[in-house]
Amino acid sequence: MNAQRPFSRSVLPLLLGAYIAINAAIAAAQVEMPMHGAVSATPTVEGSPTATPIPTLEHLLPPNFESRIRIAYEGKLSGRIAFAITVDEQDRIMVLDLDGRKVRRLVDWPGSHSFPSWSPSGAELAFSSDQGGGQDIYVVDWIGQTQRQITRGPRLNEHPNWSPDGKVIYFTSTDDTKGVANIYSVDPQGISAKPTTRFSGRNMVAKVSPDGRTIAYSTNRNWPGWDVCEFNLATARETCVLAGTESYCRADWSPDGNLMAYTFGQFETLNLGILDRSRGSRREVTKMEGKEYDVAFSPDGAYLVFAAEGALKGTYNLHLLNLTDGQVQRLLDAPFAMRYPAWTKVTTLELESARIREMQRALAEAQATATALALQPTSTPSAVSETTEPEGLAIVPPTAVGN
Repeated sequence: MNAQRPFSRSVLPLLLGAYIAINAAIAAAQVEMPMHGAVSATPTVEGSPTATPIPTLEHLLPPNFESRIRIAYEGKLSGRIAFAITVDEQDRIMVLDLDGRKVRRLVDWPGSHSFPSWSPSGAELAFSSDQGGGQDIYVVDWIGQTQRQITRGPRLNEHPNWSPDGKVIYFTSTDDTKGVANIYSVDPQGISAKPTTRFSGRNMVAKVSPDGRTIAYSTNRNWPGWDVCEFNLATARETCVLAGTESYCRADWSPDGNLMAYTFGQFETLNLGILDRSRGSRREVTKMEGKEYDVAFSPDGAYLVFAAEGALKGTYNLHLLNLTDGQVQRLLDAPFAMRYPAWTKVTTLELESARIREMQRALAEAQATATALALQPTSTPSAVSETTEPEGLAIVPPTAVGN
Protein backbone atom coordinates (compact mmCIF):
# COMPACT_ATOMS: atom_id res chain seq x y z
CA MET A 1 0.00 0.00 0.00
CA ASN A 2 1.38 3.41 -0.98
CA ALA A 3 1.91 6.06 1.66
CA GLN A 4 0.53 9.56 1.08
CA ARG A 5 2.86 12.55 1.15
CA PRO A 6 2.15 15.00 3.98
CA PHE A 7 2.28 18.80 3.55
CA SER A 8 6.05 19.27 3.34
CA ARG A 9 8.07 22.44 3.10
CA SER A 10 7.85 22.23 -0.69
CA VAL A 11 4.05 22.67 -0.54
CA LEU A 12 3.45 24.94 2.43
CA PRO A 13 5.26 27.97 0.98
CA LEU A 14 3.01 27.80 -2.08
CA LEU A 15 -0.15 28.03 -0.02
CA LEU A 16 1.25 30.47 2.51
CA GLY A 17 2.68 32.80 -0.13
CA ALA A 18 -0.52 32.81 -2.15
CA TYR A 19 -2.62 33.37 0.96
CA ILE A 20 -0.53 36.33 2.11
CA ALA A 21 -0.37 37.91 -1.35
CA ILE A 22 -4.08 37.60 -2.05
CA ASN A 23 -5.20 38.91 1.32
CA ALA A 24 -2.74 41.79 1.17
CA ALA A 25 -4.03 42.73 -2.27
CA ILE A 26 -7.65 42.50 -1.14
CA ALA A 27 -6.88 44.71 1.85
CA ALA A 28 -5.12 47.22 -0.39
CA ALA A 29 -8.11 47.28 -2.72
CA GLN A 30 -10.29 48.53 0.13
CA VAL A 31 -8.26 51.69 0.71
CA GLU A 32 -7.51 54.68 -1.51
CA MET A 33 -6.02 53.80 -4.89
CA PRO A 34 -2.19 53.66 -4.91
CA MET A 35 -0.07 56.19 -6.76
CA HIS A 36 2.99 55.13 -8.67
CA GLY A 37 6.26 56.78 -9.54
CA ALA A 38 8.81 56.74 -12.33
CA VAL A 39 8.60 54.29 -15.18
CA SER A 40 11.28 51.77 -16.01
CA ALA A 41 13.98 53.20 -18.25
CA THR A 42 13.64 50.20 -20.57
CA PRO A 43 10.37 50.37 -22.53
CA THR A 44 8.58 47.29 -23.77
CA VAL A 45 9.85 46.13 -27.15
CA GLU A 46 7.37 46.96 -29.90
CA GLY A 47 5.21 43.97 -30.75
CA SER A 48 5.60 42.30 -27.36
CA PRO A 49 2.35 41.52 -25.50
CA THR A 50 4.14 41.71 -22.15
CA ALA A 51 3.55 44.84 -20.09
CA THR A 52 6.44 46.56 -18.31
CA PRO A 53 6.01 46.82 -14.52
CA ILE A 54 6.34 50.35 -13.18
CA PRO A 55 8.52 50.38 -10.06
CA THR A 56 7.29 52.46 -7.12
CA LEU A 57 9.76 55.33 -7.04
CA GLU A 58 9.58 58.96 -5.98
CA HIS A 59 6.59 60.79 -7.44
CA LEU A 60 7.23 63.83 -9.60
CA LEU A 61 4.18 65.56 -8.18
CA PRO A 62 4.11 66.21 -4.42
CA PRO A 63 2.11 63.74 -2.29
CA ASN A 64 -0.67 66.26 -1.55
CA PHE A 65 -0.98 67.55 -5.11
CA GLU A 66 -4.53 66.24 -5.55
CA SER A 67 -5.73 68.58 -2.81
CA ARG A 68 -5.01 71.52 -5.13
CA ILE A 69 -7.73 70.33 -7.53
CA ARG A 70 -11.19 71.30 -6.34
CA ILE A 71 -14.15 69.15 -7.34
CA ALA A 72 -16.73 71.71 -8.35
CA TYR A 73 -19.63 69.87 -9.98
CA GLU A 74 -23.04 69.44 -8.38
CA GLY A 75 -25.35 66.49 -8.81
CA LYS A 76 -24.79 62.77 -9.22
CA LEU A 77 -22.48 61.55 -11.97
CA SER A 78 -20.99 58.12 -12.56
CA GLY A 79 -17.89 56.63 -14.12
CA ARG A 80 -14.36 58.01 -14.42
CA ILE A 81 -12.90 60.91 -16.38
CA ALA A 82 -9.22 60.84 -17.31
CA PHE A 83 -7.63 64.17 -18.23
CA ALA A 84 -4.26 65.81 -18.77
CA ILE A 85 -3.01 68.49 -16.38
CA THR A 86 -0.02 70.73 -17.10
CA VAL A 87 2.40 71.28 -14.21
CA ASP A 88 5.78 72.98 -14.71
CA GLU A 89 5.31 72.73 -18.49
CA GLN A 90 4.90 68.95 -18.31
CA ASP A 91 1.63 67.05 -18.75
CA ARG A 92 0.45 64.46 -16.25
CA ILE A 93 -2.63 62.24 -16.51
CA MET A 94 -5.12 62.29 -13.64
CA VAL A 95 -8.41 60.46 -13.09
CA LEU A 96 -11.58 61.88 -11.57
CA ASP A 97 -13.68 59.17 -9.90
CA LEU A 98 -17.17 60.62 -10.30
CA ASP A 99 -18.87 58.14 -7.96
CA GLY A 100 -16.34 58.65 -5.15
CA ARG A 101 -15.69 62.34 -5.95
CA LYS A 102 -11.94 61.85 -5.78
CA VAL A 103 -9.04 62.81 -8.03
CA ARG A 104 -5.91 60.67 -8.24
CA ARG A 105 -2.84 60.62 -10.43
CA LEU A 106 -2.50 57.82 -12.97
CA VAL A 107 0.55 58.65 -15.11
CA ASP A 108 3.13 60.59 -13.08
CA TRP A 109 6.65 59.60 -14.08
CA PRO A 110 9.38 61.32 -16.14
CA GLY A 111 8.25 62.71 -19.47
CA SER A 112 5.16 64.55 -20.67
CA HIS A 113 1.99 62.44 -21.00
CA SER A 114 -1.26 63.51 -22.63
CA PHE A 115 -4.27 62.66 -24.83
CA PRO A 116 -5.80 59.89 -22.64
CA SER A 117 -8.29 57.42 -24.14
CA TRP A 118 -10.07 54.63 -22.21
CA SER A 119 -10.38 51.15 -23.65
CA PRO A 120 -13.98 49.88 -24.03
CA SER A 121 -13.54 47.73 -20.90
CA GLY A 122 -12.33 50.73 -18.90
CA ALA A 123 -9.44 48.61 -17.62
CA GLU A 124 -6.74 50.23 -19.78
CA LEU A 125 -5.87 53.72 -20.93
CA ALA A 126 -3.98 54.66 -24.10
CA PHE A 127 -2.01 57.91 -24.08
CA SER A 128 0.76 59.77 -25.87
CA SER A 129 4.13 60.27 -24.16
CA ASP A 130 7.70 61.35 -24.83
CA GLN A 131 9.09 59.25 -21.98
CA GLY A 132 11.11 57.10 -24.38
CA GLY A 133 12.65 60.02 -26.24
CA GLY A 134 10.14 60.18 -29.10
CA GLN A 135 6.42 60.97 -29.08
CA ASP A 136 4.72 57.59 -28.96
CA ILE A 137 1.57 55.74 -27.91
CA TYR A 138 1.55 53.76 -24.66
CA VAL A 139 -1.10 51.78 -22.78
CA VAL A 140 -1.29 51.71 -18.98
CA ASP A 141 -3.56 49.64 -16.76
CA TRP A 142 -6.27 51.49 -14.85
CA ILE A 143 -4.33 51.43 -11.58
CA GLY A 144 -1.03 52.62 -13.04
CA GLN A 145 1.06 49.54 -12.25
CA THR A 146 2.09 48.33 -15.71
CA GLN A 147 2.41 49.86 -19.14
CA ARG A 148 3.48 48.86 -22.63
CA GLN A 149 4.80 50.88 -25.54
CA ILE A 150 2.65 50.61 -28.66
CA THR A 151 4.51 52.68 -31.27
CA ARG A 152 8.17 53.48 -31.85
CA GLY A 153 9.96 55.55 -34.46
CA PRO A 154 10.89 59.02 -35.70
CA ARG A 155 7.29 60.18 -36.32
CA LEU A 156 5.16 62.04 -33.78
CA ASN A 157 2.40 59.67 -32.61
CA GLU A 158 -0.46 61.25 -30.66
CA HIS A 159 -4.23 61.31 -30.04
CA PRO A 160 -5.00 57.59 -29.55
CA ASN A 161 -8.60 56.39 -29.74
CA TRP A 162 -9.89 52.82 -29.27
CA SER A 163 -12.27 51.01 -31.58
CA PRO A 164 -15.53 49.94 -29.89
CA ASP A 165 -14.47 46.27 -29.87
CA GLY A 166 -11.08 47.11 -28.29
CA LYS A 167 -9.15 45.43 -31.10
CA VAL A 168 -7.66 48.55 -32.72
CA ILE A 169 -6.17 51.85 -31.57
CA TYR A 170 -6.34 54.70 -34.08
CA PHE A 171 -3.88 57.57 -33.68
CA THR A 172 -2.37 60.59 -35.42
CA SER A 173 1.09 60.03 -36.90
CA THR A 174 2.93 63.14 -38.09
CA ASP A 175 5.98 63.45 -40.34
CA ASP A 176 7.24 66.87 -39.29
CA THR A 177 9.84 66.92 -42.06
CA LYS A 178 7.00 67.07 -44.61
CA GLY A 179 4.31 68.76 -42.54
CA VAL A 180 1.96 65.83 -43.18
CA ALA A 181 -0.16 63.99 -40.61
CA ASN A 182 -2.45 61.03 -41.19
CA ILE A 183 -4.52 58.58 -39.18
CA TYR A 184 -2.87 55.25 -38.45
CA SER A 185 -4.16 52.10 -36.76
CA VAL A 186 -2.39 49.55 -34.58
CA ASP A 187 -3.13 46.44 -32.57
CA PRO A 188 -3.33 47.24 -28.82
CA GLN A 189 -0.23 45.08 -28.31
CA GLY A 190 1.78 47.24 -30.73
CA ILE A 191 1.60 44.87 -33.71
CA SER A 192 1.05 45.82 -37.37
CA ALA A 193 0.81 49.61 -37.32
CA LYS A 194 -0.41 50.87 -40.71
CA PRO A 195 -1.85 54.04 -42.25
CA THR A 196 -5.63 54.39 -42.43
CA THR A 197 -5.68 57.65 -44.38
CA ARG A 198 -3.16 58.79 -46.98
CA PHE A 199 -3.96 62.45 -47.56
CA SER A 200 -1.89 65.59 -47.91
CA GLY A 201 -1.94 68.20 -45.16
CA ARG A 202 -2.72 67.47 -41.53
CA ASN A 203 -5.45 64.92 -40.76
CA MET A 204 -5.65 64.56 -37.01
CA VAL A 205 -7.52 63.55 -33.83
CA ALA A 206 -9.51 60.53 -34.98
CA LYS A 207 -12.65 59.45 -33.14
CA VAL A 208 -14.21 56.11 -34.02
CA SER A 209 -17.99 55.93 -34.45
CA PRO A 210 -19.91 53.75 -31.96
CA ASP A 211 -20.57 51.14 -34.68
CA GLY A 212 -16.86 51.01 -35.55
CA ARG A 213 -17.45 51.72 -39.24
CA THR A 214 -16.32 55.34 -39.52
CA ILE A 215 -13.70 57.66 -38.10
CA ALA A 216 -14.18 61.42 -37.76
CA TYR A 217 -11.11 63.65 -37.77
CA SER A 218 -9.93 67.22 -38.37
CA THR A 219 -8.16 68.26 -41.58
CA ASN A 220 -6.59 71.49 -42.83
CA ARG A 221 -6.49 70.42 -46.48
CA ASN A 222 -9.42 72.61 -47.51
CA TRP A 223 -8.27 76.11 -46.61
CA PRO A 224 -9.42 78.33 -44.95
CA GLY A 225 -9.26 76.82 -41.49
CA TRP A 226 -10.03 73.27 -40.43
CA ASP A 227 -12.84 70.93 -41.42
CA VAL A 228 -14.30 67.80 -39.84
CA CYS A 229 -14.43 64.83 -42.18
CA GLU A 230 -15.66 61.26 -41.91
CA PHE A 231 -13.79 58.30 -43.38
CA ASN A 232 -15.66 55.09 -44.10
CA LEU A 233 -13.32 52.24 -43.09
CA ALA A 234 -14.93 49.74 -45.46
CA THR A 235 -15.08 51.87 -48.62
CA ALA A 236 -12.16 54.25 -47.87
CA ARG A 237 -14.45 57.11 -48.87
CA GLU A 238 -14.16 60.53 -47.24
CA THR A 239 -17.04 62.92 -46.61
CA CYS A 240 -16.44 66.33 -45.01
CA VAL A 241 -19.51 66.99 -42.87
CA LEU A 242 -18.41 70.26 -41.25
CA ALA A 243 -16.77 72.79 -43.54
CA GLY A 244 -16.97 76.45 -44.48
CA THR A 245 -15.42 79.82 -43.76
CA GLU A 246 -15.10 79.00 -40.06
CA SER A 247 -12.86 76.33 -38.53
CA TYR A 248 -14.38 73.05 -37.34
CA CYS A 249 -12.32 70.57 -35.36
CA ARG A 250 -12.02 67.93 -32.61
CA ALA A 251 -15.37 66.21 -33.08
CA ASP A 252 -16.82 63.47 -30.88
CA TRP A 253 -19.70 61.04 -31.44
CA SER A 254 -22.75 60.65 -29.24
CA PRO A 255 -23.24 57.09 -27.89
CA ASP A 256 -25.94 56.39 -30.51
CA GLY A 257 -23.79 57.80 -33.32
CA ASN A 258 -26.39 60.34 -34.49
CA LEU A 259 -24.98 63.50 -32.91
CA MET A 260 -21.52 64.94 -33.34
CA ALA A 261 -20.16 67.58 -30.95
CA TYR A 262 -17.34 69.81 -32.18
CA THR A 263 -15.43 73.07 -31.72
CA PHE A 264 -16.02 75.86 -34.25
CA GLY A 265 -15.26 79.55 -34.76
CA GLN A 266 -12.48 81.88 -35.73
CA PHE A 267 -9.36 83.26 -34.10
CA GLU A 268 -9.85 83.76 -30.34
CA THR A 269 -13.56 82.89 -30.28
CA LEU A 270 -14.18 79.16 -30.36
CA ASN A 271 -17.44 77.63 -29.16
CA LEU A 272 -19.08 74.22 -29.14
CA GLY A 273 -21.70 73.04 -31.58
CA ILE A 274 -23.69 69.86 -32.23
CA LEU A 275 -24.45 68.34 -35.63
CA ASP A 276 -27.57 66.21 -35.93
CA ARG A 277 -26.43 63.83 -38.63
CA SER A 278 -29.89 62.40 -39.38
CA ARG A 279 -31.42 65.86 -39.90
CA GLY A 280 -28.35 67.64 -41.21
CA SER A 281 -28.89 70.47 -38.74
CA ARG A 282 -26.38 72.31 -36.53
CA ARG A 283 -26.77 74.25 -33.32
CA GLU A 284 -24.48 76.21 -31.07
CA VAL A 285 -24.46 74.92 -27.49
CA THR A 286 -21.90 77.16 -25.74
CA LYS A 287 -20.97 80.81 -26.02
CA MET A 288 -18.40 81.41 -23.33
CA GLU A 289 -15.62 83.94 -23.25
CA GLY A 290 -12.43 82.54 -24.80
CA LYS A 291 -12.06 79.10 -26.34
CA GLU A 292 -13.82 75.81 -25.74
CA TYR A 293 -12.01 72.67 -26.85
CA ASP A 294 -11.69 68.90 -26.39
CA VAL A 295 -15.38 68.07 -26.18
CA ALA A 296 -16.51 64.53 -25.26
CA PHE A 297 -19.93 63.00 -24.67
CA SER A 298 -20.79 61.31 -21.42
CA PRO A 299 -21.41 57.55 -21.75
CA ASP A 300 -25.18 58.08 -21.51
CA GLY A 301 -25.18 61.05 -23.92
CA ALA A 302 -26.72 63.40 -21.36
CA TYR A 303 -23.67 65.63 -20.89
CA LEU A 304 -20.73 67.13 -22.69
CA VAL A 305 -17.43 67.49 -20.85
CA PHE A 306 -14.99 70.00 -22.31
CA ALA A 307 -12.06 72.31 -21.62
CA ALA A 308 -12.78 76.03 -21.47
CA GLU A 309 -10.33 78.90 -21.34
CA GLY A 310 -10.74 81.21 -18.40
CA ALA A 311 -9.71 84.80 -17.83
CA LEU A 312 -6.08 83.70 -18.01
CA LYS A 313 -5.33 82.94 -21.65
CA GLY A 314 -4.11 79.42 -22.25
CA THR A 315 -5.31 78.09 -18.89
CA TYR A 316 -8.18 75.65 -19.36
CA ASN A 317 -10.46 74.13 -16.76
CA LEU A 318 -12.94 71.31 -17.25
CA HIS A 319 -16.66 72.05 -17.55
CA LEU A 320 -19.93 70.14 -17.94
CA LEU A 321 -22.81 70.98 -20.24
CA ASN A 322 -26.19 69.44 -19.41
CA LEU A 323 -27.78 68.76 -22.80
CA THR A 324 -31.26 68.63 -21.28
CA ASP A 325 -31.37 72.14 -19.83
CA GLY A 326 -28.33 73.73 -21.47
CA GLN A 327 -26.72 74.62 -18.16
CA VAL A 328 -22.93 74.78 -17.90
CA GLN A 329 -21.07 74.17 -14.65
CA ARG A 330 -17.44 73.83 -13.64
CA LEU A 331 -16.33 70.21 -13.25
CA LEU A 332 -12.92 70.85 -11.71
CA ASP A 333 -11.13 73.99 -10.62
CA ALA A 334 -7.34 74.29 -10.31
CA PRO A 335 -4.54 76.81 -11.01
CA PHE A 336 -3.31 74.50 -13.79
CA ALA A 337 -4.38 73.88 -17.37
CA MET A 338 -6.60 70.78 -17.67
CA ARG A 339 -7.51 69.35 -21.06
CA TYR A 340 -8.40 66.26 -23.12
CA PRO A 341 -11.11 64.65 -20.93
CA ALA A 342 -12.03 61.02 -21.63
CA TRP A 343 -15.11 59.58 -19.90
CA THR A 344 -15.78 55.87 -19.28
CA LYS A 345 -18.91 54.44 -17.69
CA VAL A 346 -16.91 51.67 -15.97
CA THR A 347 -16.62 52.52 -12.27
CA THR A 348 -13.76 51.99 -9.87
CA LEU A 349 -15.99 49.68 -7.81
CA GLU A 350 -16.66 47.44 -10.81
CA LEU A 351 -12.97 47.14 -11.61
CA GLU A 352 -11.99 46.54 -7.98
CA SER A 353 -14.64 43.83 -7.68
CA ALA A 354 -13.35 42.12 -10.84
CA ARG A 355 -9.78 42.33 -9.55
CA ILE A 356 -10.70 40.77 -6.20
CA ARG A 357 -12.62 37.96 -7.94
CA GLU A 358 -9.58 37.22 -10.09
CA MET A 359 -7.28 37.13 -7.05
CA GLN A 360 -9.68 34.81 -5.22
CA ARG A 361 -9.78 32.56 -8.29
CA ALA A 362 -5.96 32.48 -8.34
CA LEU A 363 -5.90 31.58 -4.65
CA ALA A 364 -8.39 28.74 -5.17
CA GLU A 365 -6.22 27.37 -8.00
CA ALA A 366 -3.11 27.58 -5.81
CA GLN A 367 -4.91 25.73 -3.02
CA ALA A 368 -6.11 23.02 -5.44
CA THR A 369 -2.58 22.59 -6.83
CA ALA A 370 -1.07 22.33 -3.36
CA THR A 371 -3.67 19.76 -2.29
CA ALA A 372 -3.04 17.68 -5.40
CA LEU A 373 0.69 17.70 -4.74
CA ALA A 374 0.20 16.72 -1.12
CA LEU A 375 -2.00 13.75 -2.03
CA GLN A 376 0.37 12.29 -4.61
CA PRO A 377 1.61 8.81 -3.55
CA THR A 378 5.30 8.38 -2.79
CA SER A 379 7.48 5.87 -4.65
CA THR A 380 8.14 3.85 -1.47
CA PRO A 381 5.83 2.80 1.33
CA SER A 382 8.05 4.32 4.01
CA ALA A 383 6.99 7.54 5.65
CA VAL A 384 8.93 10.73 4.98
CA SER A 385 11.30 11.38 7.83
CA GLU A 386 11.86 14.75 9.43
CA THR A 387 15.31 15.01 7.86
CA THR A 388 14.25 14.03 4.34
CA GLU A 389 14.83 16.90 1.90
CA PRO A 390 11.63 17.94 0.10
CA GLU A 391 11.94 17.74 -3.66
CA GLY A 392 13.68 20.77 -5.14
CA LEU A 393 14.64 22.22 -1.74
CA ALA A 394 18.04 21.77 -0.10
CA ILE A 395 18.08 21.73 3.70
CA VAL A 396 20.74 24.05 5.13
CA PRO A 397 22.11 22.91 8.51
CA PRO A 398 21.55 25.57 11.21
CA THR A 399 25.28 25.94 11.75
CA ALA A 400 25.77 27.00 8.13
CA VAL A 401 23.36 29.97 8.27
CA GLY A 402 25.19 33.27 8.10
CA ASN A 403 28.52 31.78 6.98
